[in-house]
Amino acid sequence: SGTASQTCSRDYLLVGCSCYSSGNDPCSAKPDTSVSPGTCRVSSSGKVTAQAICLRSQAVASVSHQTGPASDVSKASCPANTELAGCSCSATGSNECKGARPAGSGSNQCWAYAKTSSQVVEAHALCITPTSAPGLHTSEFLVAGGLYTTATTASSAPVQSLYCGKTASVLGLAKMGCSSLMVQTRTQTWYNCGTSCNVLDLNVMATGHKDVTVSKDGDARCPAGWMVVNIVCVDSCKSLKLTCAPPTIDSPWFLSGTRTYSPWFNGNEGSAMATCGQSLVIGAECASSSLLRDTSCYYVRLVCRRLGIAIGDDAVRHSMFDIGFAEYAWSDYVSSTGFREAATQWQFTESLENGINNPRFGPASSVQCRGSSCDELRFQLPRLIGDYGNYQTLGGTPTIWTKEFREGTMECPMGHFVAGMRCHESYCNTKELLCATPNSTQWMVAGEQFYSYCFTNKASMSWSNWFRDKAHSFMGRAKTCTGTSPSDMPESQSCGQDGLVVGFKCFGSDCDRLQLVCRSVWVNIDEATGQLGDVMAELQRLRELQLYEDMSTWISKPKDGKVSSSRWNGEKPEGGTEGMTQDVNAAIRLAKPVAVCFVALVTLIIS
Repeated sequence: SGTASQTCSRDYLLVGCSCYSSGNDPCSAKPDTSVSPGTCRVSSSGKVTAQAICLRSQAVASVSHQTGPASDVSKASCPANTELAGCSCSATGSNECKGARPAGSGSNQCWAYAKTSSQVVEAHALCITPTSAPGLHTSEFLVAGGLYTTATTASSAPVQSLYCGKTASVLGLAKMGCSSLMVQTRTQTWYNCGTSCNVLDLNVMATGHKDVTVSKDGDARCPAGWMVVNIVCVDSCKSLKLTCAPPTIDSPWFLSGTRTYSPWFNGNEGSAMATCGQSLVIGAECASSSLLRDTSCYYVRLVCRRLGIAIGDDAVRHSMFDIGFAEYAWSDYVSSTGFREAATQWQFTESLENGINNPRFGPASSVQCRGSSCDELRFQLPRLIGDYGNYQTLGGTPTIWTKEFREGTMECPMGHFVAGMRCHESYCNTKELLCATPNSTQWMVAGEQFYSYCFTNKASMSWSNWFRDKAHSFMGRAKTCTGTSPSDMPESQSCGQDGLVVGFKCFGSDCDRLQLVCRSVWVNIDEATGQLGDVMAELQRLRELQLYEDMSTWISKPKDGKVSSSRWNGEKPEGGTEGMTQDVNAAIRLAKPVAVCFVALVTLIIS
C-alpha cells in the first residue's frame, strides 16, 4: 500500500535493508536501528515489499547506521575498524531513488543516486563492528573417556571409535571376526590450543536417551544435534542398535559443520575398527558389500560430525538451527502396465499388491528410480522433523489428485506436498500425484520452489558416485536436464535436509529424466528452548499474501480424509462437483478392472 516494514527477530542484528516494487516504481529503503534489533522501512508510490537481512554471529559485536548528506549522489562512509554490510537509498517528497551501491572493492562507502541530477536522496550504510575475540571455537582434540564392551551399557559419553571384539563363526560382522563390539568414548575436548589448551567437559543428558536401529536402506542415524553414546550388536552382530543422547541444556558445545564418514570395515578384511578422528559418531551405515547399503551389517562405517563451542552465548548453543529430518524409510517401487513392458501399479496408500501402507500420508524428501527408462520409482519418507531432539511427526491430510501429465512441470498447490503417485501406460510415462497438507499446526510447507538436479537410470550411476565425480561441474541456481548427457546423471535426487517433494518436472518422451520440484519445511522454533511452536499465525499471513492455496474457494473441498473430486492442473482445480468428495483409493480401484478388460480384449484379437 505504498509503505512496508520488516523487523529482525530477537537476538539478530539488521545488516541489510532493501525494497522491491512490483509495479517497477522507484522505491526507498531506510534502515532504522534506533530500537534493537533493527527495522527496514520502505516506501513507494505503489505496492512495495521490504526485505530485512538479519544476522546473528559471535563474530559481530554491533551494527551502526551511517547516513550520507542529501545530494543527487549521496555518500555514507563506515567508521574506521568497521565493515560495510548494507547499502541503500531513501528519498522523500517528489524525489526518487535510482539505486545504491558500494563505492567499489574494498571500499567502506555507500553511494546512493537520485533519479535526476535536480533531485536529492540520502545514502544509508550499515556498518559491522567485528568482535575482537569471538567466543566461537572448534574442538581440536578429543581426550579422556574409556573403552567399553557394548554388551553392557557404556558410560554416558559420546562415542569416537568402534572396535571388533572376539571372533566367532556366525553371520553378520561376526562372519568376518566380530561377535561383539567395543566403543571408545570421550569425555573432554581441548580447544583454543596455544602454549596450552582450554578444556571442556562433554556432558550429555543422563536420561531421555533414544535407541535407533538400522533401516531398510542400511542407515541408523541419531536425531539432529544428538550423538551416539553406545553401539550394541543385534542378533549376533547381524545388525546394530545405536543409543543417542543430546548435550546437557547448559553445555556450551554442540555438533557443527558437515557430515563425514569413516571407511567401511569388518572383522576380517583390512581394519577391524573405525574411528571418527577428532569428530563424534552420530550414526552408522550397514551394507552387504561396500557398494550396496541394506539391513545386513556385513560391512559397517561410521557417520561423524565435528564439535562447535560457543563460550558466553547461551542463545547459540545446542545446534538450535540444525533443523532436519529423522527416521527415514523407503517405499516400494511403483510403475505401471503398458504395451511395452510388464510392471505393477502402486500407490502410497496401498490397496493393491506391491503397495505399502502409509496411513500418515507423510511427505517425501528423495526419489530414486530403476529400470532402463527410470520407470520404476520409490520415495524416501522421513517420519520426523525437528532440531536438538524436539521432533514433530510428519503426517498429512490428502487434498486433491493432479491431472495426468507426461511432460513439463506438475506441482501441487502452494502449501501442499506430494503424498502419493500413480503411474499409467508403458514405462510410467504418464503420472498423477496425490497432494496433501500437514495434519499438524507445528510445521508447514513454505518458501520459494527450487529444483533438484536431474536424475535417470539410463547410466545406472549411483548418487554417491555422481556426487563424488560429477556434481562439481553442475553450478548455478538454474538446473535443467537439457544439454546434459544421461550418463552424467545419477539414479536419485533429494530435496535436502529440510526440503519436501511438491512436484515433478519431466524430460524425454517417456518422462525418463526427472527433476524434483521442492519447497522447504517451515517450523516455529523457540530460540531459548528449542521447542517447536504453532505456525498458524504465519500460515494466515501466507494466505493473505496469496502464497498459500486457499481450499475454501474450491468447488469441491476435501473433507473427512476424502479428496476433492476436482483435479489440480498445476495452477488451479478443474472439474469436480460442488459438495462431492472421493475416496483416495477410488480411482485406483476403477483402474484395475479397466486394465484387466483391456488385456482380455487384446487376447481375444490375437486368438
